[in-house]
Amino acid sequence: MAESKITISSINRGPVTTQVDIRGMKVDFYHGSENHISPVEYVLAALAGCMNGVGYRVARDMGIELKGIDIKIDATIDISRLTGEKTDMRAGLKEVNVQICPDIDADEETKKTWLENLEFRCPVNDIISNPTPVNVKLV
Repeated sequence: MAESKITISSINRGPVTTQVDIRGMKVDFYHGSENHISPVEYVLAALAGCMNGVGYRVARDMGIELKGIDIKIDATIDISRLTGEKTDMRAGLKEVNVQICPDIDADEETKKTWLENLEFRCPVNDIISNPTPVNVKLV
């Protein structure tokens, strides 16, 4: 097993701002503003970035040249629970749609195999697609 531990920390910078430290790099998250990237949008951006990197790795492992990847993602979220309404809806994403346009000189069967491997090997796709235990405790 090749496990790797990931640790981040965050500091509150006011009612709508969180600063996250990731390996010494700082990322600011702003909540409740159309002028900033939301945490949910960061998750979708992470999915695109991860699929891009894994796509190149899969192509290399398959012995095919990947010249580029264009990725478009749209998602649906019901914000009722977030805003405090009583609802049976999840707080998270209801659906995520990913369109991938790879620049690969390969037949359709090879492209299909490449995509299946990309989906299977992408950690962020796995995080979004499958339940992961999240243990939250007061300290």
